[in-house]
Amino acid sequence: MAIKKIFRENMPIEVYDEDSEHYYKSIIQEVEEGSLAIGVPMKGRNQLLMRKKNTYALRLTVDDALYSFNSKMLGRRRSGNVSLFVLEWPEEIKRSQRRQFFRMPVTMDSHYWMLEKGSLGAVATPEDLPVDVEGFMEPESPPINLRQPLNKLVGCLGEPDKAVTLNISGGGIALVVNRFIPEGSLLAMRIFMQSKDSRKTMLLRGRVVRSSPMDGGKGLVRYRLGIEFEDISEKLRDDLINFIFVLSREKTR
Repeated sequence: MAIKKIFRENMPIEVYDEDSEHYYKSIIQEVEEGSLAIGVPMKGRNQLLMRKKNTYALRLTVDDALYSFNSKMLGRRRSGNVSLFVLEWPEEIKRSQRRQFFRMPVTMDSHYWMLEKGSLGAVATPEDLPVDVEGFMEPESPPINLRQPLNKLVGCLGEPDKAVTLNISGGGIALVVNRFIPEGSLLAMRIFMQSKDSRKTMLLRGRVVRSSPMDGGKGLVRYRLGIEFEDISEKLRDDLINFIFVLSREKTR
């Protein structure tokens, strides 16, 4: 898709603020030959006052794709009663599939709790059973109320199991664990994210969509889990994507 065909008036757009490490929402008000004009970016009741000659990271969604680019703020003007920020036309735009978000390879410590066990129905024969399947076949724990807030839920589940994060995106996460967990299992996860300047702990819920054995070294068998987040709020997903964006920028500097 040509760059000039992406932008349209009244299209939602987001502006990243490096100081707060958050995206602010705005609307494209005018599309001209060499510039874009957007309304004042907002996050809740807070305004982002963009500074002239500063370069900002922006993103927008078109159909099933997420487009991101950098643009310099050229100045401010008014259109009737509306205050506008005028942005330089971007030289390059990156496209990624929105459903996959941006998957960031990163190694982090994580904790998890089993909320629901998946089914072994996909296991075809006894030979396909994992070596530690006996642990999965232990008697079921008493049922728990999955509708209660996640922080309250994990508070009554006892000590978590440990895992290592391989990659993370706004839509899911890959974990390495030391025991068999079948597809379909529902997990609560505590993710410890750390950049050069800040740390963030996130509590998330996700469904295992892939589970496969991997060589853990020294004869150990570990399992790689592909997990899709469930019941994640827009704010929490934004916070997660913002932190991933920070980590990505650190790696490219």
